Amino acid sequence: MPDPYEIELRRIANADAGTAFTTGDNAFDTANPSGTLQEYVARDEVDGGEFKVYLLIETTTGQVSGLASVRYELDGAQIPNALVAEQPAIYLSRIGIIQPRQHTGLGHLLLRFQYFIYRSEVRNHGIAIWVYWKTRANLTPFFEGTGAEVIHEYYDPTWGRSVIMAHRIEPRIGG
Repeated sequence: MPDPYEIELRRIANADAGTAFTTGDNAFDTANPSGTLQEYVARDEVDGGEFKVYLLIETTTGQVSGLASVRYELDGAQIPNALVAEQPAIYLSRIGIIQPRQHTGLGHLLLRFQYFIYRSEVRNHGIAIWVYWKTRANLTPFFEGTGAEVIHEYYDPTWGRSVIMAHRIEPRIGG
């Protein structure tokens, strides 16, 4: 009997463009008005974009259940905030899970996977790297345990009361 929770985490590919993906959150889903991964394929470096998009796929069904989109800013964060501005950074642009699979732990799994990649980047470059993201203020509990702190609060007309969260991942002494 197949394991119903078997998953795969991988980069998006051109072949994924027609795959359905919506979270049920109108503000989040404005990034992909087609209701598919088409817009995310276009955002990814594989298709000339500036982001790396990772998919969480439930392998027993082939269902794309989550995605994370990141931009590497190792020449300096592209955000006007004194704490991270012009520092080597990785911007977590989006992390989302389809509506029927929300609140099942898949979002936290996807976030942990991203942190594995971030720590690998720190090790590969041998430098400290800031990780930051923007989120609705009421979603900060989702990011508890990452070590991030709120560094800026603001109001966004699409998202409402929002924050920027960030923290610095240091290289480990001795490798």
